[in-house]
Amino acid sequence: MDKSIVVSTIWFSNIRENMKLGGWQRLWVLWSVIYLVPPIFFLLEDSSTKKKMEWLWVDNTIEIAKKQLDPYWTNGEISLYEDLTNQELVKRIHEKYGNDRWAELSFEKVDQEYRDGLKNLNYKHLKSCNIAFMFWMVPVIAVYILGKGVGWVYRGFKSS
Repeated sequence: MDKSIVVSTIWFSNIRENMKLGGWQRLWVLWSVIYLVPPIFFLLEDSSTKKKMEWLWVDNTIEIAKKQLDPYWTNGEISLYEDLTNQELVKRIHEKYGNDRWAELSFEKVDQEYRDGLKNLNYKHLKSCNIAFMFWMVPVIAVYILGKGVGWVYRGFKSS
């Protein structure tokens, strides 16, 4: 048998013996794992996806057209354009309403917000991940420190 394997086996068994978790620490680990659920749901519901941004872009473009030119346009009419992609739908709205010289209608602000949002998409994802991680980590550390403090006070009363 190789000497390095024996040494590493002894080393790992010593670590395992020295790193035994008590009942409260095991409860803390279990709570920490269960507490991962809210941050994961936060990340899943995050609005910083390209598809959601496109839907917001289309919705804002339609709202501008509805308010300025055609207040009787219903959302049922959108179903007529289900075969179009979001890009094609916005292009058609621009062609139909953007060239109307009687209505000084500008979709530029909405389009610029969409382009800026796409540029910052990776940053938004990273920011959301950091927020979710801190939302998880701060309470987990606070509960552990609180538990250590309560244990310290309990041992102080028990010894006197």
